[in-house]
Amino acid sequence: MIYLQTDLIYYQDGYKTSLTTEIQRVIQNGDKLIVFLDATIFYPFGGGQPSDQGLIATQNGKANVIDVQMRDGIVEHTCTLIEGSVEEGEEATLTLDWNRRHFNMRVHSAGHLIHDVLMQMVDGLTPGHGNHGSKPFLEYSPEVANLPSKEALQEAVNKIIQEGRKIITRETSYDELRQLAKFIPPNLPRNKPLRIIQIDGFHAMPDGGTQVRDAKEIGRVEITSVNSSNGKVTIKYRVYDAN
Repeated sequence: MIYLQTDLIYYQDGYKTSLTTEIQRVIQNGDKLIVFLDATIFYPFGGGQPSDQGLIATQNGKANVIDVQMRDGIVEHTCTLIEGSVEEGEEATLTLDWNRRHFNMRVHSAGHLIHDVLMQMVDGLTPGHGNHGSKPFLEYSPEVANLPSKEALQEAVNKIIQEGRKIITRETSYDELRQLAKFIPPNLPRNKPLRIIQIDGFHAMPDGGTQVRDAKEIGRVEITSVNSSNGKVTIKYRVYDAN
């Protein structure tokens, strides 16, 4: 079976919460359904950001979307059937769990803002692994001694949030990214469009996640730890609603 690449509507509009599309294929996998769609608003797990969840509804049935993954440009929606049936060729209405998505966007954007602020405060750090899920953190190398306190980093990050800096996400070429970014991962592809995030006043970074449009949407950031040991620096953080 040849599947068409999924039209990624979440990149066209990260705030779109519903969509009508067509089901390409449905595969039974134990007690789960794997649903392939012409287009999707559901963000697949990637870049440390958790996947979206929500609902797929047709004229004949409904299914909960519990996990979303991307494979070779094709988005796989793992679902549990609620009622009726969900079948190939049917028109489907997608409904996003917006509260989950928006929180993930806030956490992800907070991670990029923490990174940008830290890069201004400390020289010589190279970004490594990061996670923007339930236990968000950022890792860097090498281990350094001149790190800011968690209080100082937190204050600087929340100051920028309160300023309401604009956050832009868009596609660019590798050549343009070289001009805009301070750091480019060595394994980044050079022969296809790349997505970037750029917070007003900072360098661009390659990123394929979904982000808020304004730093004020992040809310309030707490830096829970700043640690330098075992050859790396680790920043852990949390995001809360604005006071």
